[in-house]
Amino acid sequence: DNGPPTPVITFDSSEIISCNAGVLDCRELADTSQALTLAWVCQDTTSYLDKLNANVVRMNSGTGSSQYGLQEVADSLVKDWSSYERPSGFPAMNLTVRDAELVFDPSGNIATVLYFLEMEAGYRWSYFDNELFFEVYVKEGGQWQLTHQADSTVLNFNADTGEPLDFFFFDWSY
Repeated sequence: DNGPPTPVITFDSSEIISCNAGVLDCRELADTSQALTLAWVCQDTTSYLDKLNANVVRMNSGTGSSQYGLQEVADSLVKDWSSYERPSGFPAMNLTVRDAELVFDPSGNIATVLYFLEMEAGYRWSYFDNELFFEVYVKEGGQWQLTHQADSTVLNFNADTGEPLDFFFFDWSY
């Protein structure tokens, strides 16, 4: 056993099912969303917060909370991460973005991203979850910044088949 794997997030261009902008703009926004999620999974607080707008609003169904502004988001991250098995100091999970819809406003400085996030997680045991994310980004200083995020977890839904997932409940402690 080589120990738990490093987290991976996959956001393949083929999973962008609609985008009303050019290929490069769509890929740049998708890359920003992917980097934000990878920073969260790897518990890279500095990198994660660098991708947020100062006035960010984040609604997290996993913790049942909302945060307003960078400081509240920063203060909530430990609680976010504590609900996952962390054998190497970060959550043991691989994430795949599916069915992403990117919509740019006419100015090109505001965009939304709606996507399913499939999670294969766990180290001592494995489980699967499917989450729905809605994100709003603003472009400031040539960089996309997250300004709003809402998610819905434990959807019990397979985006590929449209069928419910089988799942089980479990507990663990450290």
